[in-house]
Formats: sequence, structure tokens, C-alpha cells
Amino acid sequence: MEAGLKKANQTLNEIAGQGNLNWLGKIHFICAAINKEKDLFLTQTGAAQAWLCREGQMVNITKKMVPPAAKAHPAKTFQSVISGTIGPTDKIIFGTPAIFEYFSLPGLKQIFSLPKTEMIADQINKILREEKKLPTLSALLLEITPEEQILEPVAGTKKFITPPINLSEILS
Repeated sequence: MEAGLKKANQTLNEIAGQGNLNWLGKIHFICAAINKEKDLFLTQTGAAQAWLCREGQMVNITKKMVPPAAKAHPAKTFQSVISGTIGPTDKIIFGTPAIFEYFSLPGLKQIFSLPKTEMIADQINKILREEKKLPTLSALLLEITPEEQILEPVAGTKKFITPPINLSEILS
């Protein structure tokens, strides 16, 4: 992950060096990685947030990030990495700051009490469709599932907004 972030910072610095500075201060982005030991590593820029739902509690895990300088140099866009262990049944949402224009923290906590990410995604989608203006937010939902609970997909197609991800396939 560190090598990837170093390359991203170099590329952003090159873009800025070419005179393209419009993106500075306007990016809300999180880069995250999970290893086989179920350690989560993440970094962010802008006001993107990551929230962990564990045993009914919502915790802003990006709150501990070192805030960037007011006028950060493009070569230091991604400078602080935090890590922690994730466990079975943990749910994580990565989102742009606009998510709190549509959901309160208690509301998000209530939605995250739903048992599956498919249900959470469907509920979020339903609420956003009821908005009078077009929502401008991005979010990614993750659910940590014990390997023994991962089932093979049933034949037939199902429509999900965000399909479940089998981490054992990715981490193998």
C-alpha cells in the first residue's frame, strides 16, 4: 500500500507541475487495504470519512487521521496511514462528506442495524431516491463475513446495488 500511495503522490505532483491545480482541495478520497490477518489500513484526503459499525456502535475511524495542512503540497496528498483490526460481522462505510447531508448519525446507525449490506444499500438507495434534488455523494459498503458463513451464490440472477465481495477470493 505504501508503494502505491507514494506513486499516487508522485503522479499528483506531476499533474500539479503541469499547471493543473483545479483538483487541489476538492478531492474526497479514501484508499483502503485489508490483509489476510484482517488488518485494515487506510488513508484519506479531503473530507472523506470511514465509519465502522461493530456490535451496534458506529465509530468514525478516520477521526484519528492526522489532518493535512491547509495548503498541502500535491506530493503529500496521502501522508497519514492508520490501521486496525477488523472482525467478523463488522460493517464499514466509506463515503464523501455529503453523506451527512442526507443521513444523520443516528439514522445511519439505524440503517446499519440491518443484517446484510444488500439491505443497507437498498435502504440507502430508497432514501436517496426520495430526495427532491439529485444526491451528489459516493459511498462504498463493506461487510466482514466469517469464512464459514460465505455461501456459494444461488443459481439465477439477483439485482443488488452493491454486490457482496468474498474477501477470501481477493486475499488468496
